Amino acid sequence: MASKVALGIYSYADDVVKSIHKLDAAGFSEMLTYSPIPVHEIEHALEKVRPKFKWNMSYIVDAIKKRDFHLHRFTITGSFVGVAAAAALVLGTHSLWELHQGGQATVFAFPQFGLVAYEMMTLFAGLFSILGLLVLSRLPFFGNDVYDVRLGEDKFGIALRAKDAKEIKEVTEIMKNSGADEVIEQERILRD
Repeated sequence: MASKVALGIYSYADDVVKSIHKLDAAGFSEMLTYSPIPVHEIEHALEKVRPKFKWNMSYIVDAIKKRDFHLHRFTITGSFVGVAAAAALVLGTHSLWELHQGGQATVFAFPQFGLVAYEMMTLFAGLFSILGLLVLSRLPFFGNDVYDVRLGEDKFGIALRAKDAKEIKEVTEIMKNSGADEVIEQERILRD
């Protein structure tokens, strides 16, 4: 999804904290912060902006119900693919090299199939779960990320997505008034 992004670059952590508080007061809480070093003041400011995660089971279950998780679909698909691959492997092997029991060729080797099916079902379920985790997390992300090289060296930053030009102007004004050295407005692809 392409949207307008304001990336504020700061020299001092105090300015970042001040900007976080002003942006929160203006109603902007979805922000990305960049820091070359861990700064506890920024973490504390973000804790006030973003609500803390509650560690009770009902809250966790409600959070899971609200979001539509699809990872189980990848796992069950991997299980079915694994059983199908095991059937193909066992049937293919059996058709190429017949297994004789009591002087007669067996039609299908169920005990051998069960073991191979279980192992391949588990293997494919695990592999598909990892694939599903990467797909649902949108990793690796090949889009344009909001980042400036200076943010890893000696500068701090706040990236904030806005819906329209009016909001981007308001965010830019707040960042400049809070002590931003530079505010870069970009049209970028961001993760939802």
